[in-house]
Amino acid sequence: MDEDIDVIARPRSADVAFGLTLAAAAAVLVVSALIPTQIGPTIAQARAGAVANGVSVAALQHGLVLLSITFVVIGVVVTGLLALFAFRVHRGHRRARIGIVIITVLLAATLDGQLILAAVVLAVADVLMFLPPVASWLRSVAPKRALKLGRR
Repeated sequence: MDEDIDVIARPRSADVAFGLTLAAAAAVLVVSALIPTQIGPTIAQARAGAVANGVSVAALQHGLVLLSITFVVIGVVVTGLLALFAFRVHRGHRRARIGIVIITVLLAATLDGQLILAAVVLAVADVLMFLPPVASWLRSVAPKRALKLGRR
């Protein structure tokens, strides 16, 4: 499928950036999958405060379950986007790098320690994707990809 594109040698830094992006995506998925395990300890910790404020423990638990489901869905979507953008850059799409940079900034803005570590890994991948060898490879692959799409 990508025979024409693979004729131009992909720089090693592009492959490393691809791997780092997929590793960060896996880390985001693991962090989001662990969110539901924190409901029990949070309820135990907030039980006295909830009763003092007139909130039932069942309502607190219901709210935390809905919140954890929302965070898990967001984590799965972010993981999917990271994987999609990583594969698109790996196949020679320059604009997909911007999506990875935006997700890097959003993960860093969460101020969650584990997600900031994933953002640091993504930041290294971002730097690698914008290095001159990768940028020149992406520029050289674009016309070949456009010709291939024009043949269809």
